[in-house]
Amino acid sequence: MNKKSKIILEHNSYVLAISYNDYRESIGGTDKVILSQKEKLYKNKISYLFIFPQVIRIKKKYVLVHMWEVIGDGRSFGIFSTEEIIEELQELSKEKCFYSISIHHLLNIYFKDLYRILDCFPVPVFFLIHDYYSICPQCFLLKNAKEFCGIDGYREEKCKTCYCYPKVEKHQKQMLDFLKRYEDKLSILVPSKSAKEIWTYNYPKWKEKVEIIPHVLIEGIYLENRKPIDERIRIAFVGQQIYLKGWEVWKRVQKQCKEENGIDYYYFGHIKERLLNTNSIEVNFQREGRNAMLKALRENKIQVAILWSICPETFSFTYYECFAAGVFVITNQNSGNIEAMVRENKNGIVLRDERELRRFLSNAKLLKEKIMDWVERDYNCPEILRENDVLFENRFLDQEKFKIKDFHIEEKRIENRQQKEFMVLIKKSMIFFYKWIKKWAVKLFY
Repeated sequence: MNKKSKIILEHNSYVLAISYNDYRESIGGTDKVILSQKEKLYKNKISYLFIFPQVIRIKKKYVLVHMWEVIGDGRSFGIFSTEEIIEELQELSKEKCFYSISIHHLLNIYFKDLYRILDCFPVPVFFLIHDYYSICPQCFLLKNAKEFCGIDGYREEKCKTCYCYPKVEKHQKQMLDFLKRYEDKLSILVPSKSAKEIWTYNYPKWKEKVEIIPHVLIEGIYLENRKPIDERIRIAFVGQQIYLKGWEVWKRVQKQCKEENGIDYYYFGHIKERLLNTNSIEVNFQREGRNAMLKALRENKIQVAILWSICPETFSFTYYECFAAGVFVITNQNSGNIEAMVRENKNGIVLRDERELRRFLSNAKLLKEKIMDWVERDYNCPEILRENDVLFENRFLDQEKFKIKDFHIEEKRIENRQQKEFMVLIKKSMIFFYKWIKKWAVKLFY
């Protein structure tokens, strides 16, 4: 393989990260972690090589083409086959130190291709749990994508009436095979105690390998939002306007409560839909920085946040941003780490259901009393949210440096090179055409 690498990295060492989409274009919690990891490592002169799958399926079931899109230090390098990825990693590692592999998500990833990469490079592998895809293909544990179905994974009696039923057993077997195959070099990282409890309930054998590393740490005390509420209460729905975050619930509740005296309504996040009598404020961490939401909540002096996730959150950046803004949080008993943190920090209330939420918000006087009771007795909101350097630095860098002599590619993989290169070219063309069709379909129909 005496050729020059097509991927150019700026620093003399690097990590490889894998997820399901382009972290530069999305606004979810997983993307926020990946972006932070990339920036933190880059500041420490560690390059960040990121790959995510480009897949074409037949009937959403059969994989026709599986390729990888490559981003190095924030720069796109195009579409690569698995074999090309392996060859590029080999070339890079002749001159650069390959520290580790971070797997952020396994959605849309063809396991045989992933195994080929992992088997070639004897570096530590970090498996980060951002949601519960490793338990069920419905990664939010919502039966028929509608209601929370419990923390346990596959059970025929529970799953047979769900649209995921035909594939959930096979999915869980794949995950078990993955965990067993790389048991010796795999570290499993979860961001909260709540996430660890759910994940290890389904995979008890790996309990000792699971480490809790929160995405942020809290420091100091924020005192600016402790003043008595003399006039109207400022309530905000915070987060994405999607079903699983409780947006549909909030629309119904807010519609019935909108005439209630003493309450002003706000929305903070990416605005897809505007509600009557609601002041909607666009917030995007990709454009405005990781603390954009915290800054917006503080500047607008929000006193109450609705965080109504209908499925268990593994972490919830939004909760911590509300906590650090001195905001009283209203959530429900199925919201995972949000519920756990509200109970631990005593900075809100956990309700049972939509009916209880509606009843609670219909009494502005009672709500005001609850807020002021918290402010006067249990207020302990942090001044600063700081990135957890353990996640971004030490756990990924304090490793033995592996040399190129440790890497292996079987000879059969480079046989019939011309024929294979032609097939790769065909697949790349299909991916480009598929992406072009999707792009124009979105422009025409949405």
